[in-house]
Amino acid sequence: MSVQEPTRQVTITEAVARKSIASSERNKICEDWVATCTALNIPLSKSDHPAMRKFLFENVTNGGAIPGFHHLQEKYLGNVYLKEKEALRKRLAKKPVAVIFDETPDVEGRCVLNILIAPLEKDESGKILAYLADTVFLEQCNHSTVSVSVVKCQVSAGI
Repeated sequence: MSVQEPTRQVTITEAVARKSIASSERNKICEDWVATCTALNIPLSKSDHPAMRKFLFENVTNGGAIPGFHHLQEKYLGNVYLKEKEALRKRLAKKPVAVIFDETPDVEGRCVLNILIAPLEKDESGKILAYLADTVFLEQCNHSTVSVSVVKCQVSAGI
């Protein structure tokens, strides 16, 4: 007959450490998932599809920790956007660029100004890519409001 050793109760410090490790792993997998979906133009709503849920749960480590798309959008998309914006700023730092902007009216008649920045050097694939730096909704569309928006965008992009 074997004798069972009494189980030791977990200390508060150990419990907090375990929870913080699990929390950081969950945050990492969620941010990685959002970054991957956005890089591949996969809508986050596809995360809720039953086939995708099954795949994530069965084939991805911690894939079951990925929440529904509303939670992904509210909690993680903003962080991924800021990281990508900072990476773009570093990629364009001290490089010659072309600033491209175009305005068009939206359904409500507001002026929508899209500002793109294209480095004048080819990337690894041999192409020159333009990046959407900002989209601005203007109440009035004239040379003054457009130029102020473009300059603000350039300053925020570090150009």
